[in-house]
Amino acid sequence: MKNLIKNKVRHWYIPLILGILFIGLGVLVLFTPISTFLTIAVFLSLTFLISGVVEIVYSITSRKTLGNWGWSLAGGIMTLLLGVLLTARPDLSALFLSFLVGFWLLFRSVMYAVIAIELKDSGMKNWGWIMVFGILGALISFILLWNPLLAGMTFVIWLGFGLISLGIINIITSF
Repeated sequence: MKNLIKNKVRHWYIPLILGILFIGLGVLVLFTPISTFLTIAVFLSLTFLISGVVEIVYSITSRKTLGNWGWSLAGGIMTLLLGVLLTARPDLSALFLSFLVGFWLLFRSVMYAVIAIELKDSGMKNWGWIMVFGILGALISFILLWNPLLAGMTFVIWLGFGLISLGIINIITSF
């Protein structure tokens, strides 16, 4: 069964490269917390601003072909207003960052727990480590989601540890 999986996985080095990048990014985040947080907050605000404008333009230009173009327009306006609010009040970004990264990390962690179960069922040896780091990532994500204000203050630390955990999972998966 192991040979069957090894023969099907042709680009095993991609998770290895991703793992190294995630670990490097995690370490960088831990060593530059203020710059990281400010960069992510600005990026989040600009993303909402640009998304809102694009969705408004899309809904207006597609109003003749979209049945419910008004909903798309309303969504674009709300996204644009959220972007303006986050740009004007960067302190709110901590709350949103905690939720966004918390849900992203939870999704990835659950995904790796499922991969660990599949590896166990196929007879692979290192499935336990992937499960451990998947559970660790899920716990970190629950901390981010449980208390977003506390998490906002320690966001960069949790993000760094989460990225390092994902890096380790990717490296283990590549082997």
